[in-house]
Amino acid sequence: MCFTTVPGKINCRGGDEGAAPDLLDGHAPGRGYWLSKTLARLKMMLEERECVVKAYRDLKKIKHERLHSNTASLKRLQNLK
Repeated sequence: MCFTTVPGKINCRGGDEGAAPDLLDGHAPGRGYWLSKTLARLKMMLEERECVVKAYRDLKKIKHERLHSNTASLKRLQNLK
């Protein structure tokens, strides 16, 4: 007996990590099981998004600092002429 938890991914009874424990007893998983799985998946997605946003902000900050540094260097060179 197989079921799908994520589109494109099939978990089979008795082996895969995604298999519901109560499927081993021959019963369909309860709403609480799927809710906890969904909440865990959403939490992971949120953490990944926060990580991407932080990386983007860090890159923007570095870009701004380099631009400021290059502008200052250009002004110093112009003053030397």
